[in-house]
Amino acid sequence: PIEVARSRIATGQRLGEALIEDQEFSRARTVLDETLAFSNKLSKTHLRDLRLADLIAQLVLEQAVLEHKEGDQEAALIRGKEAVSLWSPLVPRLLKTPDSPHHQKSLLTVAKAHYFLFRIYQSIGDKEGESRQIKLYVDALDQFIRTSPGNLIYQHERQIAGQLYTTHLLSNEEITLQQAKDRFLELDKEILRLTSLAPGNIHWRTDSVTNAIRLAEISEKQSDGSAREHWMTTIGERMDPLYKMHTTYVRVLVAQRGAGAICGEYFADRNWPLARHHLYATFGIHMKICRLTPTVKLHELLHKGIRNFARLVNEHEGQDAAIRWLEGQAEIYHNESLRAHRPILWLWSEAACYRSIAKCCASAPESLFANKRCFDLLIAHASKAHIIPSYPDHVLITISDMLENTSTNLDIRESSLTKLLAALPHLRKPINAERDKKWLELIIHELNKIPADSREKIINLTQKEFFPDGGNDNSYYQQLEELR
Repeated sequence: PIEVARSRIATGQRLGEALIEDQEFSRARTVLDETLAFSNKLSKTHLRDLRLADLIAQLVLEQAVLEHKEGDQEAALIRGKEAVSLWSPLVPRLLKTPDSPHHQKSLLTVAKAHYFLFRIYQSIGDKEGESRQIKLYVDALDQFIRTSPGNLIYQHERQIAGQLYTTHLLSNEEITLQQAKDRFLELDKEILRLTSLAPGNIHWRTDSVTNAIRLAEISEKQSDGSAREHWMTTIGERMDPLYKMHTTYVRVLVAQRGAGAICGEYFADRNWPLARHHLYATFGIHMKICRLTPTVKLHELLHKGIRNFARLVNEHEGQDAAIRWLEGQAEIYHNESLRAHRPILWLWSEAACYRSIAKCCASAPESLFANKRCFDLLIAHASKAHIIPSYPDHVLITISDMLENTSTNLDIRESSLTKLLAALPHLRKPINAERDKKWLELIIHELNKIPADSREKIINLTQKEFFPDGGNDNSYYQQLEELR
């Protein structure tokens, strides 16, 4: 039956979208290609089926997204244009009932397809294409609103389009700063009207924050300090209720994280308690994002945030407060419930907290203890190092700093080098010649600090790892032999 076939196609499209989100591009391509082939075959016997034709256009757009994510912008452009052309004869039919859930969703996707093409043209440096597609994005929504004046969903999307269009015009110097400000002020009135009609809509509230950010940026460019302060305060006031609202929609969380960070940075030297409030809330938002999409890149951003926040707490509240906060964060990342998916990332972030504690500590013994905890954590899970490209570098930096603070403790030096050598088969995958030089230089440097009668084991392990077939012609091998 056609209803079952449509359901199968929609499921294939959603699965392809999810696989792209998880960066499983090969599987996504297979799913989308097979689903499209099935759809095209079905369409030959259902020529006037609006829902089927719409699903086919959505599949082609999803293929364009896949090409974009894989870096083939020319192929993305071809598929994106094809999707828009497939929708062109469908729009008048969809607009006959623009408020039905299916048609509303489809029409919004049609409009967003123009924004997708705008981004593709932007990535290949085609200014004319950029301008044409962003204008088509706005025009499409204006058309939908004329057809259905009371539809708040179309009005909200028009707000987003208006913000993006104004930003585009300003960046291309097609309007002045003042003209951009006037446009954003009008957009602000409209988004506040929409949020007053649906105060619980977290998406709309977040977009009101984004609009205020644009006005704060313009005020800064105009050197209008009082206006900038007004809009920064407004951003903070609009963010406060959002901190308490729940969502699993990553786009919204990313926008909130950015706004919270902007507030924290702005108020850090003006009102530290307020800055702390925003920065702490921002950490909570980023934690949600990491839970929803645990990736290396997001955890790298988390580490950067850990370092910056610890530095600010140290400056404003002292070393003890910074260390207490870092220890609390380490306990959070140690939580078993967080480690249900990609546990190595949370362990890596726990280790980053101890690394930051070492940086905060004034005394060498405290710094040594924190670095040792970081090192032991990283070494204990070195078998998963291949998941995180920079993992070996973190180990290298940590052991270097740790042993630098171990001037007299021979046991720590010997045991740490032994643990490192046991983990190197994992840390050296894939082989990196430059990094191997750093490992060897570190080991040789530390061997010089160990009495001659205690070096044998470490020298043998090093030569076995780096020179399994001998290396008489290698300068590092010769240095190791001289240290025997």
